Amino acid sequence: MAKFIYFPDTLLVVIAHISQTLSIPILSRFYGIPNFYFVSLGGMGVTILLLVSGAVLRLNHSNVTDHKDFIIKRLSRIYPAYWCSLILILLIDAVASRMPHLEPRDLILLITGMYAFVRRWGGPINGVSWFIGLIVILYLMYPFIMPLIEKHGYIALFALLVISVWSRWFFGHEAGRLTDWFPLCRVFEFGLGIFIVERGLYPKTLTTSKAIYILSNLSFYVFLIHYPLIFVIRTNPLLYAALVVLLSYFVYVFDDRLAQPAIKNLHKDS
Repeated sequence: MAKFIYFPDTLLVVIAHISQTLSIPILSRFYGIPNFYFVSLGGMGVTILLLVSGAVLRLNHSNVTDHKDFIIKRLSRIYPAYWCSLILILLIDAVASRMPHLEPRDLILLITGMYAFVRRWGGPINGVSWFIGLIVILYLMYPFIMPLIEKHGYIALFALLVISVWSRWFFGHEAGRLTDWFPLCRVFEFGLGIFIVERGLYPKTLTTSKAIYILSNLSFYVFLIHYPLIFVIRTNPLLYAALVVLLSYFVYVFDDRLAQPAIKNLHKDS
């Protein structure tokens, strides 16, 4: 059976972070319009990830009748893996004597991934946690965006474009890189994925390769793990690669074999 391909977006993010850490100019450059859409390869990867996220939601949830149930299921797909990655990262930081100073409010910000909303980007533990906060807010918005696109099509998509363009123009000069993580700045990319599926333009089958399917399944976990370990690559690139692969697979197994089945059982019992 043909499967979706999800990993190219994560690959772009990983390449960008590695090239920036190792100062590889050709791969660490930024493109676009400063203070509006000025991104590296990783930023382009995030755009693809947002588009695919909107598309996959539309493919799997074409009619959301129970908003509470939808949100609970979406959060349960994101947070267990994210929390598992935080525990692993904290253990590694402790072993490497890199434990950051944490304030009481860090507990809430760590659990929710909402560091960016207090202008602290990804926080001291996992620099990509800002994306967790962004995608959670977009999930909360999906039950309202999807019917608008379904009913109004191009008009709704154009409205989302106007909102994103205005937000980027308005917040572009603010400190804290709001154009990267503020949901209104990214809502067009997310909505475009929904629109593409709504119009039947999103390919339902992309590959029959089992290897690519496995990489696709691992992509989110690689996204969570790769950046906090980036300090290792300066001294031992092979060790870095091994750690990313092994820990990503560990989080995948925890999430797929333990957390998700347990959540499904709880949902059935309730």
